Amino acid sequence: MARIDEYLAGAVSPRDYDITPAISALNLFLQRYARSAGVPVGSGTFIRYFFPRDEGLEKCDLGDGIEGLRGFFLSIRPSFTRLLIDVDVCVSAFVKPGNLAEVLLRSKKKLEDVATLPKGFLDSNIHVKLTHLGYSKPLFGIGPKPPNKMTYILDGVRRSAKNYFKQKYGKELLHDGDLPVVNVGSTRKPIWVPPELCEILPGAVYRGAFNSQAMFATNLPKHEVQFMVGQVFRTLGLTRHLGGQPLESVFDIQVRAKGIPLSL
Repeated sequence: MARIDEYLAGAVSPRDYDITPAISALNLFLQRYARSAGVPVGSGTFIRYFFPRDEGLEKCDLGDGIEGLRGFFLSIRPSFTRLLIDVDVCVSAFVKPGNLAEVLLRSKKKLEDVATLPKGFLDSNIHVKLTHLGYSKPLFGIGPKPPNKMTYILDGVRRSAKNYFKQKYGKELLHDGDLPVVNVGSTRKPIWVPPELCEILPGAVYRGAFNSQAMFATNLPKHEVQFMVGQVFRTLGLTRHLGGQPLESVFDIQVRAKGIPLSL
């Protein structure tokens, strides 16, 4: 850090010093906690971090099983005699966690309507937890028929979906006739599962188009500053022990929870 200190102080000796690799290394360490605890969105030097499992962060219901989440962008900027952490608030849309059957039911305006997923869902890399198995799988698509039109083999005997899931897993199907099965396998090897046994997991970035995020994303600067002051250090792990490891032990630096006022 001594070389960086000389460079930031404007000393003559390090005038040819390239600070870029050092800033890149510091950014990697600074963002380590956010990368492990949150959902990174974007690529390159503009990666934003969102925390869909954090109930303390502001959310906005955008309808059709979609919600807007506030996240953060952060990076280190060199300044005269010191390094600054640039933190900004950003917004992105995510698929709302919850039971997949409820999403399909909301798509039916009438009882006889065919249930469908909202546009953009299948492009959103959704993972669902299979409640009868206890682990998660990616959601690949919707099947052509409901579970009561499907048969499953148990002990060498073909059984109806209702009997199969009841006898093997103790799960009583409530929508075996009005909602289609979903594929949690692939095109070549589909695995058909009733949607009521699928729980959408947090963290799926919504890839479709919508307009209702605009009001949520356009707050006054004062509101954004209050939001950052109240949330940023806790959420991003910008404490003395960043990600469980003291900053001083690696880079001999400390992060001070103090903003810098700007004069225009």
